[in-house]
Amino acid sequence: MRHRLEARKKDLGLPVSWRPRQGGRRSDCPSGLEKPRTSRSTELRTRLSPPRIRIGISGWTYAPWRGTFFPRGLLQRHELAYASRHVSSIEINGTFYSLQQPSSYAKWCGETPPGFIFSVKGPRFITHIRRLKEVAAPLANFFASGVLQLAEKLGPILWQLPPSLPYDASRLESFLSLLPRDTTAA
Repeated sequence: MRHRLEARKKDLGLPVSWRPRQGGRRSDCPSGLEKPRTSRSTELRTRLSPPRIRIGISGWTYAPWRGTFFPRGLLQRHELAYASRHVSSIEINGTFYSLQQPSSYAKWCGETPPGFIFSVKGPRFITHIRRLKEVAAPLANFFASGVLQLAEKLGPILWQLPPSLPYDASRLESFLSLLPRDTTAA
């Protein structure tokens, strides 16, 4: 039985040691908001390193991909784990439509390998409904929703503006001034 399971994992492109995580917790995905610990040499090396180019996808729950990108028989709950081992970054698109639960972010963090990066799409309530005006409270709600549970796997936050929003430098400057500059400020 064990050999069949290992063969199936290889067929799916998963490491033989991979197992679905229960509860989505992992040592590199802290449950608190504490800053991840890094050595000074690691920090310096990171700052001096050239930027990495990442190839990713905008989400991971696409029915038409089942049986094409995702192998036949792969359970939907394992799609993120599978996809995260084939691309280095995935956009969390659901944050555009609604606030997510902290437990969801922690689970996603735990299902992905070390070095993986999520990009998170900012809420449409801020960009399309409020149109970047009077957004201090919605921004606070977004950052308090648990996005920091992604820890070191949190990459860029994408603020997709509606095509009907005309360029207004002062509106953009006001919005950008509200954004936290680091995870401690968030």
